[in-house]
Amino acid sequence: MSTSGLQVGILKTKGIFNSLQIIFISLVFSFLSLMVLYFILLTFGFALPVDALFKYGVYQVFFTQDGLSGILFWGGPLILTALAVAIAFQGGLFNIGGQGQFIIGGLAGAIWAASIVPKNLPFLNFPLFMVPTTMLIGAIFGGIYGFLPGYMRAKYEAHEVITTILLNILALNIAQYLVGSRTYSPFVDRTKVDAYGQTELISKSATLSPIFPAFSQSVTYGLLVTVLIAVLMYFVLFYTRLGFKIRAVGLNKHAAEANGIKSDRITIITMTISGALAGLAGILLVQSSSVPRYSIGIEGTLGFDGIAVSLIGLNNPFGIILAAFFFGFLQQARLNLDTSTNIPSDLIFVFQALVVLFVAAPYLSRIVINKFQRFNKTQIIEIKEDST
Repeated sequence: MSTSGLQVGILKTKGIFNSLQIIFISLVFSFLSLMVLYFILLTFGFALPVDALFKYGVYQVFFTQDGLSGILFWGGPLILTALAVAIAFQGGLFNIGGQGQFIIGGLAGAIWAASIVPKNLPFLNFPLFMVPTTMLIGAIFGGIYGFLPGYMRAKYEAHEVITTILLNILALNIAQYLVGSRTYSPFVDRTKVDAYGQTELISKSATLSPIFPAFSQSVTYGLLVTVLIAVLMYFVLFYTRLGFKIRAVGLNKHAAEANGIKSDRITIITMTISGALAGLAGILLVQSSSVPRYSIGIEGTLGFDGIAVSLIGLNNPFGIILAAFFFGFLQQARLNLDTSTNIPSDLIFVFQALVVLFVAAPYLSRIVINKFQRFNKTQIIEIKEDST
C-alpha cells in the first residue's frame, strides 16, 4: 500500500505566518510578564537600573558592531542544534543528545584538521579539500552518534531520551580521554607545556573566512552554510517523500506502517540526520573560532539550548532561524550585562524561560489570534453590507 493512502492534509506544516504570529505574541506576553516581575520587585524595594539594562542589554547589542556580530556568531550554531531537535520532533522522537553529538562532531573534525591530515597526509592540506571534508567528518561522526540511539529505539524500544542522555555523558568522557591529558591523550595539544583539554590548532586551510572582514572576524561563511542547510531541511521535510515519511511516522507510527512505511528505518534515518546536524554545528563552531581548535567545554550549552530554540521556532526551519538569532541576542545581552554592569545576568534567563513557556503552551496566543481573526471577518462583513 502506498503512502498516498494517508491523509496528506494532516501532515502539512502550519503556515509560517501563523507560526510567526504565535512567536510574536509570546514575546509580547513574556515582556509584559517581565514588567510585572519588575514592578513586584519595586514594591519590595528592589530597584533595577533600567537605563543601564537598556544601554548594555539592548542598545549595545543591536546598535554596535560587536553586538550585532555576537548575535550572528551565537545564532549560527543554534540554528543547527535546533534543527537537530526539530527533525527528531517531526519524527515523533525527542533528541536530547544534541550536546553529545555537538561534542563528537567538533572533536572528530578538529582531530582530522589538526592532526590526521597535516601530519599524515600533508599533500591534501589545501582549502578546497580541507574545508568541506572537515565539515563532512564532523557531520558523519555526529550522525553516527545520532544513529546509535535511533537504532536502539527502532530495534530494542530503548527510549531515545534515556540513551541520548547517557551518550551525552559518554561524549564528555571520550573528549576527556582524547584531548584531556598530556600524559595519555593521543590528540592533546603538545605545543605548550601548560596546554591541556584541547587539540592543536586546526590547519589554516580548514578554517572559514569572515564574510565581511571589516565588519567582524567572527561572522564567517559558516553562517551562510547554516542558513542554506536550514532552507534545505525545510524543503526536505515538507516537499520530499522522505520528509513526508518522517512526519507520517511522527504523527502515527501504526498508521504509517499500515500504509507501507517502514517506521524502524525512518526512525533510524531521522536520528542519524538529527545527529549529523548537531555534529556539523560543532565543527563549524571550531572552524569559525578566532582560535580554531576543539577545547573541552567549547560547546557550552548550545546543544541543550537548541531544544528551547526549536520550541520557540515551532519546529519550523524558518521559525528556527529567527528564534536562533533571538537567542543569539539574549546570549550577547547576558555577556554585556556580565562584563559591564552589576545587574544579574540571570534576568536574561528569566526572560528566556518566559518566552519558552508561552511558546510551548500557546493557548493565550491562539486566543488572541482567533479574536483578531474574528474581528477582521466582522469588519469585512460590515464593509460589504455598507457597500451594498
